[in-house]
Amino acid sequence: MRANFIIFYQIFSILTFNSYCEVGKILLGHSRKEKPLEALNKGDLSSGLDDRTINIGNTKNGIIKMTLENNLVSVNHLAVLKNGDLASSSKDGTIKIWDPNDGSVKFTLNEHSKGILCLAVLKNGVLASASFNSTIIIWNTNDGSVKFTLNEHSEGILCLAVLKNGDLASGSIDGKIKIWNTIDGQLKKTFIPDSGWVWSLAILQNGDLASGSGDKTIKILNANDGSLKMKLNVSSAWAQSLEVLKNGDLASGFGDNTIKIWDTNDGSLKMNINVGSEWAQSLTVLKTLKNGDLASAIDQTIKIWNTNDGSLKNTLTDPVKTRYIKTLAVLYNGDLAVGYDDGSIKILNMNLIFGDTENKAKTKSDTQDNEEKSNSSYSKESESVIEGDKGCNFNDFLVNKDDCKGNLR
Repeated sequence: MRANFIIFYQIFSILTFNSYCEVGKILLGHSRKEKPLEALNKGDLSSGLDDRTINIGNTKNGIIKMTLENNLVSVNHLAVLKNGDLASSSKDGTIKIWDPNDGSVKFTLNEHSKGILCLAVLKNGVLASASFNSTIIIWNTNDGSVKFTLNEHSEGILCLAVLKNGDLASGSIDGKIKIWNTIDGQLKKTFIPDSGWVWSLAILQNGDLASGSGDKTIKILNANDGSLKMKLNVSSAWAQSLEVLKNGDLASGFGDNTIKIWDTNDGSLKMNINVGSEWAQSLTVLKTLKNGDLASAIDQTIKIWNTNDGSLKNTLTDPVKTRYIKTLAVLYNGDLAVGYDDGSIKILNMNLIFGDTENKAKTKSDTQDNEEKSNSSYSKESESVIEGDKGCNFNDFLVNKDDCKGNLR
């Protein structure tokens, strides 16, 4: 069992689990590797860092609004509560609840004995945290008290998902999926879908439960009784991330640099997309954009895919080859946040990149105003346009777009 723990920590160090755990401009101030991102209710973006801080960046002007100091260990995961407060979990097993308006710590939750791998906000607004010590704790976020401690798993818990009826699903290294009643903390069901760790969970539009397993399959389970409805034999790699598309299809990302899109009605494979990378085991991060497109990230490249036909709509390439994209998050205003292993976060204006003519004038005006107001202590990134087939250089991103013309400034 100890060998399994060691192997897991090695793999965990290169993965971001924000896809499994619910939740243009450079945001400066980070000097360590980026952790999962979360969008705050006001459209700001928070990021967890290895340098023991959480930075909240204002996505309108790219400045650091404040730094939240976590004086214990590096931040592991983030979740935005229903009231807008920010929950941060750490590898030392603590959770802090922050007021993002003034940066104050409202309280600290410290009942876990080992690192917290995942956070999820339940439908009634309370917070669930899953730990490497195989326990789940349900917290009252109004006063920081423990409502329930759930300890039926035998090994570390990798993923959480909130079912349509408000129950909580948890997936573990022990290969089991457990369904919990979040009202009284009782274990309702245990599913053992097959051999292998349960890496990822997603709730389909019809309420079924999709799980990505270490046996290199995706299973569609009836969330009521755990019966197997479909088994998708996916590839030579396990499903690192699952994302439900707006049309109800399921997108899955793999370590072999492919994205597969499945019809969840019959289990048929609709598309097999090769995202491409020179690194065989790079992470594919999936996020559904506001318009229904799918963004994937590997190494220094983000690709935007049309989920109707699988065509590539746009490629955004970071020319800095020494940093790697670790995570994506879609903000409430539709912009795309990109987190890197060097600690930087970029917010990409997707309307501007895709040439949304209705918003171009306003975006241009906002950009000029923000540049005039920027403090000299923050660097301003260049915004220029390369005419022709090479596309745009937008805030150091090379945007492959045929109709990219004009000057953004």
